[in-house]
Amino acid sequence: MQKSKLLGISLVLLGGLAVVIPTVATAETLVVQKNRSKQAISQQLNKLLVQGRKLVDAGNWSGAIALYQKAAKLEQNNPRIFSGIGYLQGLKGDFASAAVAYRQAVALEPENPDFHYALAYSLGKLGENAAAAQAYSRTIELDRENPNAYLGLGVVMLRQGNYNSAIAAYEKALALDPDNASAYGFLGEILLRQGRSLEAIPMLQKSAKIEPDNSNVLLSLADAWGKQGNDTAKLLTLQQVAKLEPDNAKVHLAIGNMLLAEKDFDNALLAYEKALTVQPNLVTAQEAIGNILLMRGELKPAIRAYKRLIVLSPQNGNAYYSLGVALQQQQQIPDAIAAFSRARELYQQRGQVEGLRKAEAALKQLQT
Repeated sequence: MQKSKLLGISLVLLGGLAVVIPTVATAETLVVQKNRSKQAISQQLNKLLVQGRKLVDAGNWSGAIALYQKAAKLEQNNPRIFSGIGYLQGLKGDFASAAVAYRQAVALEPENPDFHYALAYSLGKLGENAAAAQAYSRTIELDRENPNAYLGLGVVMLRQGNYNSAIAAYEKALALDPDNASAYGFLGEILLRQGRSLEAIPMLQKSAKIEPDNSNVLLSLADAWGKQGNDTAKLLTLQQVAKLEPDNAKVHLAIGNMLLAEKDFDNALLAYEKALTVQPNLVTAQEAIGNILLMRGELKPAIRAYKRLIVLSPQNGNAYYSLGVALQQQQQIPDAIAAFSRARELYQQRGQVEGLRKAEAALKQLQT
């Protein structure tokens, strides 16, 4: 859903808020004065709205809101002024204030589906899902041809764990908009949550085909492939995500883990290194690099990797134990004994029985 559509009220509305009050000539002085007063208010209102629109165009939303609030005091029965305020509050991320403004707009024009939709979206952003569902339902009563209203209703129903109602809403959205990527994506997500990964895959694929740059859908698709045991498809999908989100350390880590399982050590190392480039304190990636280097007999790089791991995770018994193994193979026996001794202490402190046994066995071997 586009942000402007989600908020329901286009900035175009802000340009059409002026109220033009015609002057009626009469012979009565009182009426003439009253008309002049109305005309002066109208001119002041127009001035505020024009100035506000300039501030909107300049990106000064707070300044524009202040002017529209002044305008609302002059024209208290104009729902579009309040909707404009709500729209700008939403752009600022202040959805509580946006909801207040949209409620005023709804009260003044209760049959306007756009106002109910914008209110529903604001309430949804606040996590007020039950109230949002009511507002979306009212939107649908007033406008049954709005696929985004069904989509929003599905979202808040999904949040409340009401899967059947969410599915029904998404299906109605698709009936109105067969190319709605979000509806397919959400349907796939629900099926995935229900353990129906085989059924989720075609829904997620349809969503990804319509919006190939949606990394969230691709991550769900990768998860579904994994649950089906198709690791090749899962890996390819994660690699798509990595291209879209090169700064996503978790994705690089997941790719590294899969490549490691396939014994593709070179590419696994590259993936782990990318993860560390993004998140230098990622312990799991650093440990995996050390393990691969040790496995390949690259002892000096492995020792450096484990020492770096200890800096990141100084209470990690496995880090000291692995360092001890690398040092032992490098014939640095005193340093290896020190590393195994520290590993033994940490394993003992944490009650890690298996670790404690292997550390003691390593020490016994070196000290006899």
